[in-house]
Amino acid sequence: KLEFDSEYPTETTCKVTIHCKKESCLNFKIRKPSWCKDMIVDGNSVQAEGYFKVSGRYQDGDEIVFVWPATLKGHRLNEKVAFTYGAITLACDTAKSERDIKAPVVVSDEPAYQVLTPQGDELIRIECDTCDGKVLLTDYQSCGKDWLSEKNIITVWLNTK
Repeated sequence: KLEFDSEYPTETTCKVTIHCKKESCLNFKIRKPSWCKDMIVDGNSVQAEGYFKVSGRYQDGDEIVFVWPATLKGHRLNEKVAFTYGAITLACDTAKSERDIKAPVVVSDEPAYQVLTPQGDELIRIECDTCDGKVLLTDYQSCGKDWLSEKNIITVWLNTK
């Protein structure tokens, strides 16, 4: 019997723990997401592309821990930039920030950033450094929740200079 436990998403990682509940001989593969630079299996960095094979004999109480460290990444298209944090698409929401989200930003594809404490129903809250200030980014699914507000404008794609 195997039990899967996940802390997805956390502030810095996507983590999955497999708990073995009785002696088992396992043979399976775990996919390394394309957004992940380094996958960590049981504390060891694994340089794998595509799938990583896990096999062996495991005892009752053994754990197999997979960690995919998340980072902020910019994606450019048509003079705009969008950001992801691991597998999560981020957005700007005028209800959460006073910044004009239509104003162009100058930012690198891998900018400096700070992970903040999520507010309300947010999964992730990140403050991203740009050449002209900071941009508040949160997970897309937590944005645009107040349909009747004047400040109900969100965007995934920011204009660039």
